[in-house]
Amino acid sequence: MSTPNFPKLLLNAIHHYLVAVGLDTIAAERGYATVNIDSKQQLVAALLEKPYAVVALCPHLSGLISLSEIDFMAQRFAEAHFLLIIDEPQRAMAISLAPIPNVSIITMASQRNETLQAIDSISKRHHYIHPAVACRAQSTAGVPAATNPVTLLTPTEREILILIARGLSAKEIAAERISSVNTIITHKKNIFRKLQVNTAYEATLIALRSGLADPIEYYI
Repeated sequence: MSTPNFPKLLLNAIHHYLVAVGLDTIAAERGYATVNIDSKQQLVAALLEKPYAVVALCPHLSGLISLSEIDFMAQRFAEAHFLLIIDEPQRAMAISLAPIPNVSIITMASQRNETLQAIDSISKRHHYIHPAVACRAQSTAGVPAATNPVTLLTPTEREILILIARGLSAKEIAAERISSVNTIITHKKNIFRKLQVNTAYEATLIALRSGLADPIEYYI
C-alpha cells in the first residue's frame, strides 16, 4: 500500500526558542513548511483547516497542551500526527501514549539523527518512539492497568459526568434532569471526589479517555 501524499506542514507549538528553531531547521531539510502556534485555540483552528498537519509539542515547557490531553487530541484529529518532545520526568506518563499510532515521541536529549528518523517516519505516516521510552514501555508491559475511575461512579453520576463533559453548568444540568441545582452540585462534588479531580475540565478528560463522553461533542 502506498503512503498518502500529504502536504508537509509542521505546526510548531514549542515555546522554547532553541528547541523550536532546531526542529524547524531539521523539518525544513525534509521539505516541511512551518507555522508557529501560540495558543490552543490557534492550534485547533489550524488542525480544522489542515487536518493532515504534524504538530510539534513540548508539554513540559508550555501549558498549551498537557500530556493528559494528547490522547484526546489524537482521537479528535486522527489524520494529524503529534510529535512530542519530553523530558526525563515525563517518560513514565508518556509510556501510555506510545501505542497511539499518530503520536511520536522523542526526548530533549535526542540526537539530530534520532529527530530525523522521527520526521522520516512521520512523513511515511508511521510513528516513532525514542528507544529510551520504548525500553521503558516494554519493562512495564506486564504491569496491570489501573482501574478505570469511571467505574467508581453510580449510573446517575455517570450521566451527570457526560453532561459536564458537554459543557453544561450545574443549573443547565438541573434543568435537563428536572432536578434541583443543589442536588446536582452534590453529585458533582461526589464525582470530583471519586475521580480525584478539582475541575470540570479534569473530569471531562477522564470521561473522554474512558470512552464515556464522545470527543465529537466536546470542544476545546
